Amino acid sequence: MEKCYRLTAVCAVLLCLAGSAQGVFAQDEAATAEAGSPRQKLIELQERINSVRLSIEDIQHRLSCLSAAPGKGEPREQAAALKGPLVEMLSSGDPAERVSAAESLIAIGLPWAEAKEPLIKLFADEIPEVRAAAAEGMRTAGAPLDEVKDHLLRLLRDTDDEVRVQALRSLVALRVPPEDIERRLWTEYDRQTLLPPIDIIKAFAELKIPAERVKRDLMRELSNRDWLIQKFAMRGLAILKVPYHEVKNFLEKKLDDRNVQVRLSAIRSVIALGPPGEIAGIIQARLNDRFEEVRMEAIDGLPRLGLDPELVKKSLVEKLEDKSETVQRAAIAALNNLDVSLDDVRETLMGKLESKSSLMRLEIVRCLLGHNISDPRMRDILMKLLAEGAEESIRFLTEMGVADDAFREKLISELGSDDLFMRIEAVRALKALGASVDGLDAMLAGFLKEDNQIVQELAIEVMIESGTPFDQIVGSLPVKSDVINIVDALDKVSTRRSDRELRRLRSECLRQRAELEALLTEEKELVEEAGREAAAAPAPVPAPASDAAEPSPAVPSQDTGAETAAE
Repeated sequence: MEKCYRLTAVCAVLLCLAGSAQGVFAQDEAATAEAGSPRQKLIELQERINSVRLSIEDIQHRLSCLSAAPGKGEPREQAAALKGPLVEMLSSGDPAERVSAAESLIAIGLPWAEAKEPLIKLFADEIPEVRAAAAEGMRTAGAPLDEVKDHLLRLLRDTDDEVRVQALRSLVALRVPPEDIERRLWTEYDRQTLLPPIDIIKAFAELKIPAERVKRDLMRELSNRDWLIQKFAMRGLAILKVPYHEVKNFLEKKLDDRNVQVRLSAIRSVIALGPPGEIAGIIQARLNDRFEEVRMEAIDGLPRLGLDPELVKKSLVEKLEDKSETVQRAAIAALNNLDVSLDDVRETLMGKLESKSSLMRLEIVRCLLGHNISDPRMRDILMKLLAEGAEESIRFLTEMGVADDAFREKLISELGSDDLFMRIEAVRALKALGASVDGLDAMLAGFLKEDNQIVQELAIEVMIESGTPFDQIVGSLPVKSDVINIVDALDKVSTRRSDRELRRLRSECLRQRAELEALLTEEKELVEEAGREAAAAPAPVPAPASDAAEPSPAVPSQDTGAETAAE
């Protein structure tokens, strides 16, 4: 037995030594390969492939982070200056101001530890809108469930419909334990007087509370003659995620209903419930539905099925010839959001810039810039749109980096426009270009005094983008409560910056993927080349046999033969 153990140990050592030698040889493979040989090229190519793959993974991680938290970060981090005025507004005598203050504190990302006391006090406010805003805020303020659960459960019995709805939605979003709310849900479902049934159905679905009775009721209502009830039933079944085969026949039949609203509900339910491979043909067929609303719904739903992006792109490009301009614009907007290169359809889109519709031209420019496609011809199109009074063209020209004298002169001339929004966009662009024009800051200060919330927000956006400190903006406001407009402007500026970064990363990811595809093709060709060279190489010539007779190995003695063999 001891000899068997010794034999096993020797074998294990030999195997380890062989493995170590193989690892050393693998590491030294690049050094031993002949320079310029297919083998050496293949080694270098694989290193580049690994590098590109790592780069793509990094970009995808950054994209997922941006998508999960759009509009966060700079300049939102500067919003601490807004906290004081907003907390003061929570005690305002104007209910609307208290509501806005609560919503704004949540919007600027006030930590829960600081937001807790002022927000929970609002649960007992005498104005229902304030209580509803406080309940809604719980699901966006990062509130711990155990600190707000009892308050929200009490609000489920509030006398105001909106307060109850917001309390329920927050409880569901904060993932309240099903046993804490199931009984209440069934009570409300049976009464169907206090809470909208859709919110109750959502609560059943999201908290994974068995709701077979709800499903049976909805299936029965599919046969109701009232199209509004049919529409409600389809939506409810989609929320419950019922198996597609159980409603397939009904939904596919309703896709041809005479009522456009029924058709819309049917196609939405098909998209929500159907397996992508099974319903892809159905959705593509609806791209040619006789109702343009249904065609637009199909355009919106097709990219969400997880199909090959190139096939989706082909279907969307075909819809650029739709008889409805609204449908064409929907197809262009869908192309803008599609994670695929548009270089091969660039000229097709550029051709559409000859459209008489300014909305169509703006949508195409937005799509091209969204994919980082900038064509010199776009500058002339945008200058024409600017002459037609489309203030959005100023933003696009600025984004393209246009800074010639003709553009600057046009911007300066628009400072005297009768259109207030055109004046604001002209100031924004001149600030972005760093143009030295007297009176820009005075114009912004004048915009802040306008009795128009949209105008004031736009002016604040320009000030934020040009780096104006927040405390200075607060001090420039004619009314203290207008600080709420800063929060709204801040959200738009942050989101716009995130969108630009998303577009840049998406474009870089597409470029890297194209490079990876080319490298993989090159790798395949090198492997084939190496195989052909190996096949064409002459076979090794065996060494000639020696004339001298080899001496016979010594034969072990009979006494030690068994032991030697065992060892």
